[in-house]
Amino acid sequence: MKSRFLLPFLTTITVLSWIVIIWLIFSVNKQPKIAYVKSIYLVENYNGTKEAYQVLQKKVVGWQSNLDSLKHTYEITIDRYNQEKSTLRKEALNSLEQELMLKRQNLENYQAIVQQKQLEEDKKLTEGVYAQIDSYLKTYAKEKGYDLVIGANAEGTVLYGSNSFDITEEILAIINQKYSGNK
Repeated sequence: MKSRFLLPFLTTITVLSWIVIIWLIFSVNKQPKIAYVKSIYLVENYNGTKEAYQVLQKKVVGWQSNLDSLKHTYEITIDRYNQEKSTLRKEALNSLEQELMLKRQNLENYQAIVQQKQLEEDKKLTEGVYAQIDSYLKTYAKEKGYDLVIGANAEGTVLYGSNSFDITEEILAIINQKYSGNK
């Protein structure tokens, strides 16, 4: 009676063991699908990067215009001071000197604010571009079955890679197409 149940049980265990062994052999021997992209080239040629840079440049032009106006107003006040300093009474001269100091201080403060704003905007836009590229790249890699996509850059992350592993142009075309579709 025991052998009637033992033989099918052992047969089942043996068959299952062989299935597991065969699965392990094939899964272990599976070559991972690996590619790399030229990170800097990808970021520089991504349309989202170009558009973000244009947005930043428009803001910088506006800030610079305001800065130029403040600078011009300051220079006019300096010219007036230089022309009138010999003819002004002490109180009027002191008042004009105070005005000069205030305008110079406003100019310097605005310059510092503009520099800070520019850095913040650049950082925000750059982070947005990186997030877009990362999202598109992850989707692409999953769709194409890549196990690993490496970013090659000037710091030497990838010292050598055969061109057959370089998917930079393919990725660039796809992310630019997706970017254009998301506008």
